[in-house]
Amino acid sequence: MKKLLFIALLISLTVSVFPFFLGVSGGKELGGKNRYILGAELGSYQNLLGISVNVFYPLSGSEIDTFENVNLSEIQLVEIDPYLLLVLNLLGTKVYAGAAPILIANVQSGEIGLYSQEVFHAKVGIKSGTGIAFSLEAITTFNTQFLSTGIYTVNFGIGLSF
Repeated sequence: MKKLLFIALLISLTVSVFPFFLGVSGGKELGGKNRYILGAELGSYQNLLGISVNVFYPLSGSEIDTFENVNLSEIQLVEIDPYLLLVLNLLGTKVYAGAAPILIANVQSGEIGLYSQEVFHAKVGIKSGTGIAFSLEAITTFNTQFLSTGIYTVNFGIGLSF
């Protein structure tokens, strides 16, 4: 109960300090393992510099058939990407690009670690709408020499913009 109150207080303070976006996304990996991806996002896209924290879970083959097969209690590892973004506001539509280290979190133990010091994620996208906002993003993995691995993910998202 104390955790729930702390989270509610933290969200309330965050909303009062800066506007933010809270949403969910789904996507498809193009190249690599060609997995489907489920995700959640918390971010701020109001200024020239923005931030976004994305949490992703790749679906296994049996979970792809129907989303009803996704058992949230069995999820062990998720990917967390804390992006620093450059945001352009064009007539109410936000166009953004950014990069993030790739973190892996063990949901059951609470441990978080850096996936690799040699690779990071970069994304470009658009977000449009007030109140309810829609987004379309493309994400790829780069190495430290800024060479893409050739694996891309295309995500579509929907969420609430506060």
